[in-house]
Amino acid sequence: MKHLMEKSEENLSYLRDVIFPGIRDRNTILFLGAGASVGTKRFLGQQIIDLYSDKLGIRLTVNNLVDFVDQLSANPDIFDRDDFDTWVTETFSEKLKPTETHSAIVRMNWREIITTNFDLLIERAYDQIVGTRDHLLKIKVIRNWDSYRYYPANDEIKYVKLSGCVSNKDKYPLVFSSKDFHSAGRFYKIVLSSLENLSPQINFLAMGYSFTDPFSKMLLDKFDSYNFRRKKWMISVDPFIQDEQLPFFRDNQIAVIKMTCDEFIGEYVDWENSQDKVFDNLKRIKYSDVEKKIISVPPDLALRLGDNFVQLSDYYKSAYVEPKDFYKGETPNFEIVKKDYDVVKRKLVDEIKDEARRLLNENNALVPILLLTGSYGIGKSTLCYRLIRELLLDMPSKYLGFEIINASKINSIDIGELLSKSRAKNIIIFFNGIDVDSIFKSLLDFRNKLSIEQYTEFRILLLASIRDNILTKYKLNKELLNALEINVDIPFNRDEAAELIEKLSDSGLISYRDAKQKNILVDKVINKFSGDSFITLISLISSSHHANTLIDAYNQLTKDAQKAFLFTSLFYRFHILTPVSLLQKMISKNWEDFRRDILEYDSKNILVQEIIDATGTEPDLYFRTKHPIVSQKLVELLLPNEDKRFDTYQALLKRLNYNTYNAGLVIDLLRAIENSEDLTTKKINKLYDVCGSEFAGDPHFTLHYAINLQHRNNEADLKVAIEKVQYVESVLETRNHFLIHRRAVLNFMMAKLKYQQEIELSDTYIYINEARALFEIKTVLDPFSAYSYVDYIKLEVWCYEKIVLDNENRIQQYVKIEELFDKAEKSVFENSHWIANMRADFIKNVKNKFAKSDGEYLSFLDEIYQKESLRPYAIILKYYYYESVQENNKLEVLIRELEEYDYLNDVERLLFKHYGRNLFVTDNRTKLFQLIQGNKDIEQQDPIRFHYYTYIAEAYNKNFQYSKEHIYTLKNKFYYLNPKLCETWIDNETREPRIFDAVITESRNHKIRVRVIDLQQEFNLRKSNYDMFDLSISSHHQVTLHFFLTGIRAEIIT
Repeated sequence: MKHLMEKSEENLSYLRDVIFPGIRDRNTILFLGAGASVGTKRFLGQQIIDLYSDKLGIRLTVNNLVDFVDQLSANPDIFDRDDFDTWVTETFSEKLKPTETHSAIVRMNWREIITTNFDLLIERAYDQIVGTRDHLLKIKVIRNWDSYRYYPANDEIKYVKLSGCVSNKDKYPLVFSSKDFHSAGRFYKIVLSSLENLSPQINFLAMGYSFTDPFSKMLLDKFDSYNFRRKKWMISVDPFIQDEQLPFFRDNQIAVIKMTCDEFIGEYVDWENSQDKVFDNLKRIKYSDVEKKIISVPPDLALRLGDNFVQLSDYYKSAYVEPKDFYKGETPNFEIVKKDYDVVKRKLVDEIKDEARRLLNENNALVPILLLTGSYGIGKSTLCYRLIRELLLDMPSKYLGFEIINASKINSIDIGELLSKSRAKNIIIFFNGIDVDSIFKSLLDFRNKLSIEQYTEFRILLLASIRDNILTKYKLNKELLNALEINVDIPFNRDEAAELIEKLSDSGLISYRDAKQKNILVDKVINKFSGDSFITLISLISSSHHANTLIDAYNQLTKDAQKAFLFTSLFYRFHILTPVSLLQKMISKNWEDFRRDILEYDSKNILVQEIIDATGTEPDLYFRTKHPIVSQKLVELLLPNEDKRFDTYQALLKRLNYNTYNAGLVIDLLRAIENSEDLTTKKINKLYDVCGSEFAGDPHFTLHYAINLQHRNNEADLKVAIEKVQYVESVLETRNHFLIHRRAVLNFMMAKLKYQQEIELSDTYIYINEARALFEIKTVLDPFSAYSYVDYIKLEVWCYEKIVLDNENRIQQYVKIEELFDKAEKSVFENSHWIANMRADFIKNVKNKFAKSDGEYLSFLDEIYQKESLRPYAIILKYYYYESVQENNKLEVLIRELEEYDYLNDVERLLFKHYGRNLFVTDNRTKLFQLIQGNKDIEQQDPIRFHYYTYIAEAYNKNFQYSKEHIYTLKNKFYYLNPKLCETWIDNETREPRIFDAVITESRNHKIRVRVIDLQQEFNLRKSNYDMFDLSISSHHQVTLHFFLTGIRAEIIT
């Protein structure tokens, strides 16, 4: 980096060639100071001191704003902090208007903007361009550490306000005094520590700061106290620097550009206008339709998708891999199968293709998942690429293939918009890397979002590969619905073995002189290696000395490169990439030395650098080895002792500073170690403890740490877990249902421990009541998850069995358990077998103790019915019984009787559910609205059902505008919806699905729409197979209507 002290042509060329491209390509973090807002030659800190001193009629001998506010704060007779903040706001914020410079800043392609300004100039400038042709990137304002955890989409820029905001001074206090900085310390640390993740290609640019101003100098020192730059250069746009000051800036690794902010931005705008449009100039992924014509993708959609959703086609060029490198274990990509490096196991591939077609043709609310399972290194990922390639070659007019690079960066709406332009009937989406815990969860989350959309113009199949032992671990905690597993551990047959030998020979890895020698090698593959591809490759290529070969390669590296190789392997053995910043810290080098000794070092293709299309402060450069197998083998050779592996992992984790990315990295690593049983439980516990302090405020880490503490199952650790969860909840702006559920479970476990210790059960009741209240909140926030009910039901069953209750309370407890089972059975769609198993255990261990048959149970209910105080509860239990045996004709009689007790909460809840499930009856709709009107708490207690039942009732009443308001709330307020939950529009007279006449109107937003003639309303089609129907515009059909959580859908029946 060099100083640019004058506007010479040479210096302007440096700006255009070096600095400006970094902004255009989103490789620059902007630090925005007050000088960009006030446009004055006076330093803001000194100006505030002078003007406010004049206002108070005092003169303090300080030139540092922090010292000034500190001294005034100690004198309550003359100073009021609220008055000071209001004066600052009125003087330096409200009177200022956005300039052309501000307008240009919000149009520029920053990676992130970090500011100590508290004004609203950037927000106002952004509002002025919203909806114009300049509005491609969205400004996402971040004002506290909780919201900083937000991952920006590709079309979003985080605008981080470190020092408060005048939009709400109470919620986001202005930062001036030492006490203020102490209070904001956590926010500063989290934001600035996140910057250490970035590679050397990311620039730091400061505008509006003059580091000769004491206040700005103090800010720089504070920034650098977090070591966020790690000795990287900061570029400072400052018009007031003199030549004699340059040595100071060079020593502090600050490169000065002697320009005003207006001049610098003006030069950039002129340069950008001389280029092609910024987004046209960027590399953009190409997509083609089934006819291989390029799809015209709108710029905003292309920006949101970025490199995170790529099409596997002739247009997409993966990184080139030499054949010999592929056979040596290089990570495969689509180019491998396009060039036919792989040996196709024909029978297996044909079987998988048949299953893929079958899954695509099935009509299921959930998008199907095809999982190719097997052992380490047998070519599962290659087989996924091969499957897609073959389907594309077999039926190019019907199939398209894609690969998800980062599911967190894309949404189902954008996917639908793109795929609707493809004209393909069948879409295969490859989801790579699900051996990593977080990626496996993102696959299921992504599948749920796709399923809710119910695309009708095309069918989607999600394809993934995973080691069978890892999948077995995942399935212990997650039920995989509509998912097919195919084990691909199939040995080579003789023809396939011969093809492999030929390809290894062609690539120069082995040799044979004649057919006889070739047959000897083929025999060895079939007989000695049992047709195993992994054993064949590592044995033939390295002549069975693969361990020595790996060690030889390791020994050829420099000492620093050896460390990088080992540290990278400790992560990549679990398919986890290693961020460059962690390696740099582990090797203890500054960036310049690290760049020279590691980044630019020829590591003999053993260490692979991988650049990721990241946003914000997410890592953009990672390291990996050629293949996880290489990493695994190196760790086995260098760290065969478990204690040494533990010590190394402990050293790695101690080097990690807190930020959101690192919190996820820690959990992925610890979960992988647990799943692989690489370390003992005690050692894993210790690793969690090592990270416990640094990551104490992160919700994701705290959740998993609390689970770890819970499993230790002692009172001390349970109390620590509760405290840690409570702390995180106290600083979050929104409720986190994962943490709420975990705290409920922890309180339940504490109740069980206290129950064993107490006679009076005072503490036991405290923990029971706390757990019960938290479980209730969990069911409200996350009503479709099995986790919302399983532990809640366990608690209530435990209370029923253990806590001494009188007869009335015992019956009420039994009713509560039945109510929870009813809600769970009608809400949960994943892991529903947990609920079924619990119901079976409850009947066996509780119900059968007093009623071994249905007749005995009904007699028992008749007996308690005779007692007036228990009668409503007896009726409720009868209702649940007759509903379970589908004697629905008896339900209405029970409901009529229950209505006399509608003042009881248990009764009111059942009436609400009954009316809501039978809204085709006019009288039930009236009663539902009366019930809601009489109890305003229903919406708070059961918001999902409130909006769902209300929208259905309004639809039956033909009040579709009111209905749409409730649908909008369901779609936008609740994150995790059940795509299977639906009710059918029933004819009140026939009690059968009502059939409507309809006409197809158009295809909008990749969904075919019909207009129902009797209702004069348009609806999207429900997901189904409509191949037999004429779906042209104006064609007439008969349809049924279905109430999904996301709206009404029509289904063509004739």
